Amino acid sequence: MYKTTTLRLPEKLLKEINKFVEDGNLDRSSYLREIILKGFEVDKCERILAQYETGKLSLEEASQKLQVDIWKFLQILKDSNRNLNVSLEDLLGSSD
Repeated sequence: MYKTTTLRLPEKLLKEINKFVEDGNLDRSSYLREIILKGFEVDKCERILAQYETGKLSLEEASQKLQVDIWKFLQILKDSNRNLNVSLEDLLGSSD
């Protein structure tokens, strides 16, 4: 179910969006919903990755927040050129 919300956009951006949807024969509301969802997913992922990198989230917590399994989360880390949040001590300690 969709809910109505209002937001203010810079006039220049709104003109660009209007021209783009007209040229592409798109429905403006559907297009805006689509790009907001895409932008939200990207921003959410970046913020969760940052929290993981700083140690605020564990590997499991971060993967749960992104609603992906741990293997997919590891692939996301790799694709975004980020490192595992594991110290040398953690690695050496796990080999005992």
